[in-house]
Amino acid sequence: MNRWIFTFLFCQLSFGLYSQNSCNNALIINDLPLVLSNASTCDQGNQISTDPCTFVILDTEEFLIEYNSPGDECVMIDLTGTALFSSTFVTVYDDCPDVATSCLVRATAEIFETRTQVRSLFLNQPGTYYIMVRNAIQCSDFNIKIERIDCPIIFPPASVCEEALPITGCDVSQPSIISVTQGAGDPDFLRVDINSGCWLGVQRTNYVWFYMEAQADGDFGFLLRSANSDETSDIDLQVWGPISDLSQQCDFAQVNEPIRSTWADEAPGYDLTGLVDVSPITNRAVTDDCEFETGDGFVRTIDVKEGEIYLILVND
Repeated sequence: MNRWIFTFLFCQLSFGLYSQNSCNNALIINDLPLVLSNASTCDQGNQISTDPCTFVILDTEEFLIEYNSPGDECVMIDLTGTALFSSTFVTVYDDCPDVATSCLVRATAEIFETRTQVRSLFLNQPGTYYIMVRNAIQCSDFNIKIERIDCPIIFPPASVCEEALPITGCDVSQPSIISVTQGAGDPDFLRVDINSGCWLGVQRTNYVWFYMEAQADGDFGFLLRSANSDETSDIDLQVWGPISDLSQQCDFAQVNEPIRSTWADEAPGYDLTGLVDVSPITNRAVTDDCEFETGDGFVRTIDVKEGEIYLILVND
């Protein structure tokens, strides 16, 4: 995947005079970045009555942007200044929303929030995309910024242990997107009271496997969240180790309990889990190794030594 870095200046525009009430007169942009100040969904009309996204209120007014993308790029959408209690949506489609076949992303502001953000959206194919701003409760003024960003690293699926992907570095400025194949993975790999950790009950296998070989002594941790805000996710993880021989990692995991395990429904509105020493949600210290269903989704980091190998199973 090519990475694009642009240095164009933001174009500051005010759109209080524009009428946005159908795809025929959507605001057309052919380049990025773009910043709109003092835009509004108020008095814009309600022409979109159906779309492929789920849980989007369609009986309110909408503001539409038509973007002609060259493809092979990632964009960030940042919506700020929305009214409290407006519950603002940002959705992106591969065509006009009422005829589109794909909902590329849906981001929603909580009722007490004034900001909605799409952190990264990959526009693979060149073509026309539609960005819609809509409110669930009441119309609202808003500011919107759309800009290109470096695309995250995208890994292939690795649904069985023998295909585990290596974790080779920690670049906090470059997140990684993992492709998950639904229903893929060995349902018999985990066995209760042998190697299942805190995972209880029926397990749907949407597995992705990783391994990490420590390059230095220190604390090993990570965070996971869904890359698609339009999907309901419940990400859980298992970590086994330390393992001395990479060729034995799967055999080791089949007969040993994991040293970190989460089976918790993540805190509502955050969809976040991982290995941390301080919760990024509550700022409280994390001291447990195992999380059952009623936990907060976080377990503590691992004190690793150089050369040690750790096997990681992630499931959604």
